[in-house]
Amino acid sequence: MRFLTFNLRTLTALPIAAVLALGIGAPAAHADDYSRMNATELEQAVLRAQMPKTLGSWSQNYYFSENDARFTRPTLCWNRSGDVKLPNSKNMGSVGYAVGSNGSSSVTIYQYADQAKAQAALTAMKNNRCADNPIVMTDGGDKVKAESGSDFTDDSLTGYVAGVTYKQDDKMLFDNIYTTQRGLAIVQTRVTRWVDAPMAMKQQQDTVSKLSAVNKSWHANAVRAYENFGQGNSR
Repeated sequence: MRFLTFNLRTLTALPIAAVLALGIGAPAAHADDYSRMNATELEQAVLRAQMPKTLGSWSQNYYFSENDARFTRPTLCWNRSGDVKLPNSKNMGSVGYAVGSNGSSSVTIYQYADQAKAQAALTAMKNNRCADNPIVMTDGGDKVKAESGSDFTDDSLTGYVAGVTYKQDDKMLFDNIYTTQRGLAIVQTRVTRWVDAPMAMKQQQDTVSKLSAVNKSWHANAVRAYENFGQGNSR
């Protein structure tokens, strides 16, 4: 089954837990090389990739960064065993958003140490094994069956989109994730929404289509913000 959506509430909650680790400094105008950003430049690149308000007003969580291996493996999609993850990156920078009363999202840049490791991540993305009916973990720790869809975003095979839909308690949860490899980084945007169940199939399909369209547009802007920041074209 090819339809696009995906679980993000856990990820967008992480910035709150990382508040004490934040550092405050003068914003960088741009990076000398977007493929090799220092901590300040990475933060500025992430914060410039701001979510649009297409799905409604949002509040932005604190920026956070990590080099802990628990957080530095991008989730690409899902299979019968759970999350399909790419290889560990050197570090990551991320910011999450609370969207209205029933949605969340995040933008994350994962940086790899060198070209060989970035290439390994891209190769893993090209050789992934996603499932149309994966098993996902709910917030309560239960494993449930879901419906999912995934595909490359273009012929270059450097971008990927995946989504998942499943029932959790009295809600239908929709998640959508876009992933692109650029330079030494993986750029990722994720959008999630939960809606009261039951839902007619047409309503589910409409929700999937809207989330994917919004995320596609946001993701393209996020990749441009990342590239422009390293070329001195950012504001």
